[in-house]
Amino acid sequence: MTLPLRLDFPGLLPSGLNKLMRMPWQARGRERDAILIEVRCVLSQVPNPPSFPLPAPVRVVYTRRACKPMDPDNASSSVKHLLDAAVRCGILEDDSPEFIGELVSRQVRVPHKNEQGCTLAFEPMTP
Repeated sequence: MTLPLRLDFPGLLPSGLNKLMRMPWQARGRERDAILIEVRCVLSQVPNPPSFPLPAPVRVVYTRRACKPMDPDNASSSVKHLLDAAVRCGILEDDSPEFIGELVSRQVRVPHKNEQGCTLAFEPMTP
């Protein structure tokens, strides 16, 4: 398999900036670790995964599906733990601009809580 690589996380809604800033460091660590486990589980189920780390630069598209969308700045920052987990799992070499050429954050309103979750897609950068 080559790019794009799409990882879907049903039911996972990472905390936004406002919550992360007020969260005690222990709780932030627990959320970070839980997201890392989630990324590893989803990654283990990808059929024919590409070779890692992905060739740089990549375009990362983060889609957050929720009943109540966040403010755009909040939603954009909620991808932080997912990107950190992608680096720790070896998907990306680093989360710096050299390796992530573009980060797109989207929100989709869904009618039911059982449809909530998020998606992280890695696409090749087109010149």
